[in-house]
Amino acid sequence: MIKRNGKTVILLVIVLVLTLACQLGTSTTANITPIATTSPQLRKLPTLIPTTPDETMQNTPVTSEAYIYAHPSGAFEILVPAGWEEETSEYGSVFLSEPGGQGVVYVTATYTGYALDGQAFSTYLNAREENFFEGFVNYQTVSREINPLQDAAQAVKTLDYDGVPQYVSSVYYRAGMAVYAIDFWMEAARQVDYSDLYTQVQESFRWNADNVVGFPIYNFVWTFSDNQNLFSFEIPISWRYRFWEENGDITDQFWAPDGLAVIQHTLIQNSSGLSYEKQAQRVLDVLKIALPEIVQNPIIDKIDILEDGRTRFEWTDASEGWLATTIVQEYEGKLLALTGVTSSGYSDVFQSTIDYGLEWYSVPAAE
Repeated sequence: MIKRNGKTVILLVIVLVLTLACQLGTSTTANITPIATTSPQLRKLPTLIPTTPDETMQNTPVTSEAYIYAHPSGAFEILVPAGWEEETSEYGSVFLSEPGGQGVVYVTATYTGYALDGQAFSTYLNAREENFFEGFVNYQTVSREINPLQDAAQAVKTLDYDGVPQYVSSVYYRAGMAVYAIDFWMEAARQVDYSDLYTQVQESFRWNADNVVGFPIYNFVWTFSDNQNLFSFEIPISWRYRFWEENGDITDQFWAPDGLAVIQHTLIQNSSGLSYEKQAQRVLDVLKIALPEIVQNPIIDKIDILEDGRTRFEWTDASEGWLATTIVQEYEGKLLALTGVTSSGYSDVFQSTIDYGLEWYSVPAAE
C-alpha cells in the first residue's frame, strides 16, 4: 500500500511537495527520447490508447457505487472505483485510494505556461520519471514509450515501497498548455487483480486543458538536497536534472522541459572571506564554465545585502538574451549560491517558479 507520510509523501497542499533526497555527486541526466525496453507482448498493461478531450465536465454517477469525479477546476474528470476515497487539491490533482487495499491512482494536471512541443513533452516525461520514481528502493524501468505525435506516453516501472514490491504504470498526455499524468500503483504480486479495473479508469479519463490556467505554473515541486545537508531548495518535479563538477566545485542544474529556464545550485570550495562583489564574481566565473550556452558576458545590474546576511544580485547576459537572479552566502568556508535564469522573452512564464525556488532556498538544508 502507498502511504502518505515520510520522505516519499504525497502532500495535498498549495503545491505538491515530493521530498526525495538526491545524492550530491551522482549524475542523473535525463534521456531525451523515451525508448521501449520491452516488446508490447511482454508488457503487463495494455498498450497506451490516447483519450480524447471532453468539453462537458460533470459528476455523473456510473453505478450506485462508482462515479465520475470532476476536478473543481474543470480541468479533468476520471472514474472513481466503487468504495474508493478521494483527496483533492484545488491546484490540479486528486489522490484516489482503496481503503484497506493496495490500489492507488494519482492524477496531476500541470500548467506549463504555454503549449509545449513534442520534444519538450518527452523531456518532461523523462524528468518526472527520474526525479520522482528513481529515488525508490529497487527502482527498475520496465518500459517507456511515447506515441508518434508525442502527445501521449506510458512509463512502467517496478520499485519497493515500505519493503513491498510495487508495479507502477504512469500515463502522460500533452494537451494545450497542460500536461496530465496518471500514476497507477499496485503490488507487483497483484497485477492481475488490478489490470481490468485500471484499464476502465484510464479509459474514463477526460480533460479540458483550458481550465488549467488558474493553477500556478509548474505547480508540482519537490525538495532537492545534497547528501551532506548543506543546502536544499524546491524545484518542479518535471524539470530535467544535470550534474557538473570541476576542481571540487559542484553544480546541480534543473532545466525547464523546453530549455528556456534553468535553476542551478553552485557549491564553490575554499571561498571564505570574500567581499560581496568578489563573491558575485566568483559565482559568475563558475557559471561561465557550467552554463556556457547561457553565461558568456554577464553584467551585474544590482547587488543587495539581505537582512539574513546573504547577498542577492541580479545580472543579465545581453549577448545571449538571459535574465538571472542569484542568492549567495558563505557557509563553512564555501560559497553556496542558487541561481534562476530565464530567456528574456519568457520571464513572465518562469519567474514565479524561480522566485519560489529562491524563496525556499535553505542553507543548511531545511529539516
